Amino acid sequence: MALYRVYTLDRAGHIAAGDWVEVGDDAEIVETVRRLCGPATPAFEIWRTTHRVAVVDCRGDIPPAPG
Repeated sequence: MALYRVYTLDRAGHIAAGDWVEVGDDAEIVETVRRLCGPATPAFEIWRTTHRVAVVDCRGDIPPAPG
């Protein structure tokens, strides 16, 4: 299991909230976060320690950051 920090982003791309989530791997956290998308939640940013795993834009995913 891995621990991730999931930030909810507002429409301006600023952090509106953050939560800790523990799941099996990077693919599972991205899939879990996609299910949280809704009209009031435009995007999420997912981090594992100091590595940005992905940004999930609820209108379409933005590719993960390199390295």
